[in-house]
Amino acid sequence: MIAGGDADNDEKQTELENLILGEASEDESRILEPFKDSQEYLTVVLLQLRWCAIVGYPVSWSPSDIHWSRRLSSNLASTSGSL
Repeated sequence: MIAGGDADNDEKQTELENLILGEASEDESRILEPFKDSQEYLTVVLLQLRWCAIVGYPVSWSPSDIHWSRRLSSNLASTSGSL
């Protein structure tokens, strides 16, 4: 669930997709590289997506493609309206 929209994001999406779905043994070490720049959140997300892909779950690049994401979004919208 990584939203895109422009050409730069499409290139980045393809690059990240190759890391997530790649079968090379060095892919996981490449995923761990952001730790060197203190981008732990990105590393965790990429590893989680990779493990989900390995298990067979589809990788979605849009929040609107995922049921729980749509539900969370609508719940947040309804609670923020009552504040």
